[in-house]
Amino acid sequence: MDVALPDGAVKFSLAGVQLKFTANVEGDRLTVPGRGNTGRCIIKVASERYPGLPETEHAAMQMARTIGVRTANCRLVSSTAISGVPAELLAHVERVLVVDRFDRADDDRRIHIEDAAQILGAIGDRKYTMATTETIINMVRRFSTDHRDDILEAIRRVVADVLLGNGDNHLKNWSFRFPAPGEIRLSPAYDIVPTVLYMPSDTMALRFVKTHSFESVNLHRFERVASFLRLDAKLITREVVATVRRALEHWPTMAPELLGESKAKQLLDRLETLTLVDEVRRQS
Repeated sequence: MDVALPDGAVKFSLAGVQLKFTANVEGDRLTVPGRGNTGRCIIKVASERYPGLPETEHAAMQMARTIGVRTANCRLVSSTAISGVPAELLAHVERVLVVDRFDRADDDRRIHIEDAAQILGAIGDRKYTMATTETIINMVRRFSTDHRDDILEAIRRVVADVLLGNGDNHLKNWSFRFPAPGEIRLSPAYDIVPTVLYMPSDTMALRFVKTHSFESVNLHRFERVASFLRLDAKLITREVVATVRRALEHWPTMAPELLGESKAKQLLDRLETLTLVDEVRRQS
């Protein structure tokens, strides 16, 4: 039976609003391969509905990396450097986001990837409703061959979502990577977008300890997750606090450079509304 989104819910979703192509790097150009072939990177093109989306996503990925999140490598590239894409699709687009694929090894060998939606059988909008953030962290605990390291990585991603206002971190945006026989690891993070910059009332894609509200996330909810999964609560909360402190230290300087003054002010002012930020500040 399909599980629908709650009545009245309108989720920001990159699916259908952002064009994506695979491409190969050839010198200083990016070339989209012929039909049936795949490239070594993914090109993301701006959307008329959400202007500046490639630049915003690039900024969020860099800001997440600064606070300890292991993100996929990405960069902004001039649209004039792309070959093989119909010109009308790049009209009025100055830059695109290029994300290196992590399901390819240096020798072009394919590395198996499975996202959480595939594992759980979540189809369509069930990627928002079939599981919770706690489910994801429990999957990391059960499946990862270095579960302590990957659990802390998952915790940092949740913190990054709260601080950045990323409301599109659904089941398909959590993946497991199988780099070698017998090895399973949480893949690098991808599709990190401050959706609140486009939809100010947006909420968390997956419920987190009975809430979808960014503003309601606090240290106690992380302690609840630790208790539920039989993890060390002090270890988890120390990671949360350290991650928030890194953001408070680095983001005021880097956000204006990456996002521009207007969007940076919107994002940084929003931090003042978050319970999690207030709690960490009061601990200092």
